[in-house]
Amino acid sequence: EIRRLEQQQLAQMRQGAILQSKLEEAQRQQRELQQDLKARHAQVLKDQQEEQMRREQEAMARLEEDLQKRLEELQTREMELEKSW
Repeated sequence: EIRRLEQQQLAQMRQGAILQSKLEEAQRQQRELQQDLKARHAQVLKDQQEEQMRREQEAMARLEEDLQKRLEELQTREMELEKSW
């Protein structure tokens, strides 16, 4: 009976060690996945910021172009008005 109990106890200890090992592996994988998710999130934010900056730069370039055209129009009108005086 004692021998059987010892064998049962050893089997439970082995099973406990196996379960502990599986738990540690699952925790390691979870940490890796969290790190990967965090890195992907950071990359998405960076990409979004770069895209937003590109759009803003394009909008600024269009505004500058518009302003330059308006300035040229005003200068042309001014010259025409000076000629008519």
